[in-house]
Amino acid sequence: LEAPHAPPGEAVLYFRPHDVDLLDGCSGCIAGTVAASRRVAGTRRVELEIGGERQRVEIELPVDHPAA
Repeated sequence: LEAPHAPPGEAVLYFRPHDVDLLDGCSGCIAGTVAASRRVAGTRRVELEIGGERQRVEIELPVDHPAA
């Protein structure tokens, strides 16, 4: 990810769920692999492994989302 106005070094990325799209394959995206998925009430929580160190992030999706 490019961040031309940020100082060099490590950073933390924050974003609002409505500001991102989940895609199947793309260039320049944050790529992840689904490691776990569970249903919670009317949503589904999906754990993604991202990066070379396979760090886990959790996202919340609608129950009918095709993430697998």
